[in-house]
Amino acid sequence: EGAELGTWDLDLVHEELVFNPQLYRIMGFAPGTKLTRELVGSRVVPEDVGIYQRSVERAQQDHKPFVVEYRISRADDGQERWLTVLGRYMFDEEGKPVRVLGIVSDITERRRLEQRVRQSQKLDALGTLAGGIAHDFNNILSILRGNLLLIEADLPADHPIAPAISEMSRACAHAR
Repeated sequence: EGAELGTWDLDLVHEELVFNPQLYRIMGFAPGTKLTRELVGSRVVPEDVGIYQRSVERAQQDHKPFVVEYRISRADDGQERWLTVLGRYMFDEEGKPVRVLGIVSDITERRRLEQRVRQSQKLDALGTLAGGIAHDFNNILSILRGNLLLIEADLPADHPIAPAISEMSRACAHAR
């Protein structure tokens, strides 16, 4: 409980499911609620049911522990939370699964922080890209402005294209 980890124990022979107090809190069930696999499974966000089921089935077939991350909708307030579950099947002498034990951690805050970091990295990359584009654009404008200055220096003020050259020079200065 000090580590804020939920634990569960599912007796497959008697279909008895036991949560520790922390897991009741994580899942949003009132302490002492009669739990079943179906009731707990109904809290898994529908898009994540397949992820969970595949991990559990693979672990049972391979006789290995499973680790899976998925979302739930809490029973009391409907709030969506991310969980990491580490579980292990126990088998009898004939290799038949008789029990599943697991540890659950609420990783919602970690997921939110990771999302913020990804968003920050995207914005940083966008800023770098925008800076590079602005630098390249400014280089092109410098060439245009330099050539316009040379033209203006050699062009008499009363030349018919002088106003157009001045307008182009102002536009370059504005674009810069």
